[in-house]
Amino acid sequence: MSGSITYTLFGERHTRELKSGGCYTVRIPAQSINEFKLIEVTGDVGAVSTYKKPMTEIGKLDKDITVRRRYYKEGSDNSTNTFEQGDLVRVQIWINYTAKAINGSYSVTDYLPAGLEYVDNSAKISGASSFGYGYFRYCTVQGQKVTFYDYNGKFNRGFLYYYYARVINPGTFTAEGPFVQNLTAKDYYTVGENSTVVIR
Repeated sequence: MSGSITYTLFGERHTRELKSGGCYTVRIPAQSINEFKLIEVTGDVGAVSTYKKPMTEIGKLDKDITVRRRYYKEGSDNSTNTFEQGDLVRVQIWINYTAKAINGSYSVTDYLPAGLEYVDNSAKISGASSFGYGYFRYCTVQGQKVTFYDYNGKFNRGFLYYYYARVINPGTFTAEGPFVQNLTAKDYYTVGENSTVVIR
């Protein structure tokens, strides 16, 4: 199966060929959505539109878990929120479980800012080999949403989750805070701070 789409964005005309189930992503700031005009579609082509909105409260904040996120340029140990075109970025999520944290499986979800794109198969849990985990098998990616799945029975300690992303667009972007949720007691969750990333 193959197809194509032709559209204009900010007055410029573009045609994209989609072969063998291929896909193409167009990122448009919400305030500029009227600049996008679909001109022509050929073949069997589908489209999905996604957008972000503030999260509404879904349960109780779990005060026995804390989460923080930091960004690093590849090869540097100093965190930063400012990057250049072509940079490779290491995204680190540190979670501290207290001795009172609920036992069981957790999902750890991070949201990449629009100027960054996930690097395939780069997600890892630090120290994974010591407690039987594989690498990216325990991570799923949907667009800008990166989710780890973990079972934590060793409390009163921290865990490091990380992955890599590439710079794709210049600008100033906001990423929602990482979200940690117990998969059995889903009413309990922890949310980290939002981040602003500047790409020059």
